[in-house]
Amino acid sequence: MIIFPVPARIDIRRFNTNPKVVVNGSVSISCPAAGVPTPNITWFKDGTQIDESVLQNVNIKDDGRELTISDAQVHMVRYPMLGD
Repeated sequence: MIIFPVPARIDIRRFNTNPKVVVNGSVSISCPAAGVPTPNITWFKDGTQIDESVLQNVNIKDDGRELTISDAQVHMVRYPMLGD
């Protein structure tokens, strides 16, 4: 079998760019990335790669495709992702 690489891409139509968050609640943000081989997804907070062992209220699952933040607080933060 021959596998042809397909560059990673994010289907922006399936990406929620403005999730609603309830204070002290949980919010999940998904990354609809696709490619061959399956892209590695990395999440960042304030320009720094997220380390789940440091940010106790953050959980990354499904091979990086979903970021869940528990005990959410009110402040403007960006959580960009990178697929490669």
